[in-house]
Amino acid sequence: METDCKVISFMNMKGGVAKTTLAANIAYTLSKNFNEKVLFIDMDPQFNATQYLFSRFKKKYGEQKDFKTVVNIFSISEEEHSTVENTTSEPPFDYNSLITNLSENLHIIPGDLELIKFDFSDRGNELELRNLVTDEAIRNKYQYILIDSAPTYSFYTLATYIASDAYLMPVKPDYFSLLGTNLFEKAFTPKKRQYRLNNICLGIVFTIVEANTTIATDVEHKYRNKYPQLLFENKLLKRTSIQNGVKNHEMMLDNTETRRNITLITKEFTERVKKVNGIEKQAR
Repeated sequence: METDCKVISFMNMKGGVAKTTLAANIAYTLSKNFNEKVLFIDMDPQFNATQYLFSRFKKKYGEQKDFKTVVNIFSISEEEHSTVENTTSEPPFDYNSLITNLSENLHIIPGDLELIKFDFSDRGNELELRNLVTDEAIRNKYQYILIDSAPTYSFYTLATYIASDAYLMPVKPDYFSLLGTNLFEKAFTPKKRQYRLNNICLGIVFTIVEANTTIATDVEHKYRNKYPQLLFENKLLKRTSIQNGVKNHEMMLDNTETRRNITLITKEFTERVKKVNGIEKQAR
């Protein structure tokens, strides 16, 4: 099975850090500007990324859905999996049936508010997302599988963390940001041992950055001291055109004011993934 790092989640325990905006725009930029095949999985019950991407590709998300969502990942019965050794003639579950095509290179498993019902599910259900992203038919089909997670500790953030080869942490440079980072480490570090995970932090990206402010400079200094290798050089700059783009069904790559910014962030993202994969291959 392919073991390269390609399943990357966008995670932070603190909301309001443009996590979803960054995740959706990196996915779009990879698919359009870098010509990469991308699967986007929306694991945030607010499903804002789904609405953002659907609006860009003129798809509707109504009460009567003609597509499947992330809820279907966790509704797959044990009988539908091909994990029972030679005891059934049932074909393996077709994960492709959960995927909606937005463009030739960008596919999505849409988010769904009903995901919250799994917060009280039986133990073991949190592994279903990992089952999907490690399925060879899915994993070998895409260069990147990106997952947007909720800014809380929950069943769906745990499922996202378990499924990830790496995670990217968007951080707004304010004085509360380190608290969110520390909370994330406290909540999820024990899970690495519990679930025998090898996932890593791909990096920390500053978002909603107002250039040359005292607060941003001070917070960046603190992060560079604590996480010298993790902080991205490129930052998501604060621009009114980003929010206007959400309203007008426009991605950052489509706007001349923000195109260079998201392209540079995405390029650094790909370079970090390649570096991780190079290290993994040397270790084998």
